[in-house]
Amino acid sequence: MKSVRLAIAATAIVLSGEGALAYVQQRANSTPFQFQKWVTFPITYAVNKRGSTDVLTSAEFSEISAAFATWQAVANTTLQFSANPPSTESGILGDGKSTISWIDNPDVNPAIAPDVGAFTMLFLSPANDSQIVEVDMILNGAYFSWTTTAATGAFTSLCSSPKP
Repeated sequence: MKSVRLAIAATAIVLSGEGALAYVQQRANSTPFQFQKWVTFPITYAVNKRGSTDVLTSAEFSEISAAFATWQAVANTTLQFSANPPSTESGILGDGKSTISWIDNPDVNPAIAPDVGAFTMLFLSPANDSQIVEVDMILNGAYFSWTTTAATGAFTSLCSSPKP
């Protein structure tokens, strides 16, 4: 089976600060687009402490941390990340806290479908719709198996593949 590689930080926080060139373009009818970006740093996030039921160690947590560190290390970026302690919260919450979690039951969220490896929801400031205040990510544990594996060279990554 073909492995689907998800760059956690890239998917979760591909929406950036001033120095990096990663934005979401959003249009409503014929209105001009607005760049949406983080304005408060560091960007805090928490990973649900349950992690992935497919990974028998806590390696997924270190892989997520490494992904955020990679984005923060990009030359000329203003991105700064800070991991909060593991959380019990999961799903798309809209509570002002960026959360990464695995969902193993497709009935919990309709975004969990056989062809969707991960789903990310962006929340904007009610006062300024160009300011990102939260990004939640759910990783599909219902239809995908997750593992940490040695990729090319000395790099390790968090990977998924469709469940049989």
